[in-house]
Amino acid sequence: MATKKAVDEILSRPYEIDFEYGEELEGGVLAYIVEWPDCVAAGRDRAEALTALERTMRELAMYRLDRGLDVPQAASGFSGKVLLRMPKKLHRDAERNATRDGVSLNTWLTTAIAREVGPTKEPAKPKAARMSEPKRRYRAG
Repeated sequence: MATKKAVDEILSRPYEIDFEYGEELEGGVLAYIVEWPDCVAAGRDRAEALTALERTMRELAMYRLDRGLDVPQAASGFSGKVLLRMPKKLHRDAERNATRDGVSLNTWLTTAIAREVGPTKEPAKPKAARMSEPKRRYRAG
């Protein structure tokens, strides 16, 4: 069973929160967690949507923890730095390829990994029926 402490830790993570606004004032606001596509809530205004989103996050976190499911990490939890160990021959060959291509080993490895992983896929975002203003980005916490 999910503990309050475990759920509170999840809610304290620096998730990115996005908002989508209805065309009319009465259209309301959708708030959702970018890294957690199924975590979405609606409200009449931004404050109400955020309150509902926190409730939704808490419920989803408890659900996932109770069932042993992963909880998405906040994207800001990744530094972009990786210590990579590899066989000496692979290191030498990668360095040769980087030199041949006229780039740093870091750039060459990043490009090779990106080619293997493929295009970054953005999480599915819920769509508001109508939009009257551009979407705004806000950071949680």
